[in-house]
Amino acid sequence: MRKDFTKIKIKINNKDYEDGGIGPNTIKALNNVSDQDKLLNRIAEI
Repeated sequence: MRKDFTKIKIKINNKDYEDGGIGPNTIKALNNVSDQDKLLNRIAEI
């Protein structure tokens, strides 16, 4: 899961988002993780 979080962090740092929100590449990364609920909870904690 850490690898998945790192991929999302890299996408955000590379500005693969729009208008300060989440863009299509970030959504794709979130949808491709094996345990999405656990990842989203970790992101919420941060």
